[in-house]
Amino acid sequence: MVQCFVLHMIKSNKQVCSYYILMICTSDARSLTAHPLTPLLSPPSSSAAYELESTEERRNCHMKYGILLCTHTFVNGVENNSSLFFTSVNQINKGGPDAIQDPNQRSKIAELNVKAGKLSIVLSDYTTALKFFEHGISYIREDCWTVHYDISVDLYDAAAEAASALANIEAVKSYTDELIENAHSFDDSLHCKLLLLIGL
Repeated sequence: MVQCFVLHMIKSNKQVCSYYILMICTSDARSLTAHPLTPLLSPPSSSAAYELESTEERRNCHMKYGILLCTHTFVNGVENNSSLFFTSVNQINKGGPDAIQDPNQRSKIAELNVKAGKLSIVLSDYTTALKFFEHGISYIREDCWTVHYDISVDLYDAAAEAASALANIEAVKSYTDELIENAHSFDDSLHCKLLLLIGL
């Protein structure tokens, strides 16, 4: 399924470097040498070219291709391929907040991390969920409680829940304290307070 999607993307977007697409799909550049599609899609120098790129160029490419993949995971606003969705959000997170050109994208990427984290919880993968929530927080950190209040409540509450499931009481306390300090209402912080009491 993913291989067909990769071939379709390469045919439809001539600017997309096949090496990056393969790297996105395998999520590990080192495994590309053994990947069956590598000889068909990647010139021998692609790996060396990737290694020669600056950290900023790599981040920008991860961000660009993560967003490109993400646009293909939704049909009518509904996510229709969870493995591709996780791959796209992971690529966006490899790019990180510094790779964002448009500041308005920060809240959208934070929302993608909330969605990926909650999907991870459904799959009982709390470690991955917590990482997604932490990434989401990193995208909106500067003005999270003034401009991105609702997303911030979702992220901090969900991060506290994931940390609680992992028995990481320090993280639960940290996320709960931050949420309590900035909550506009008692209801916004109630779930976090409950998680903190359970952990004590």
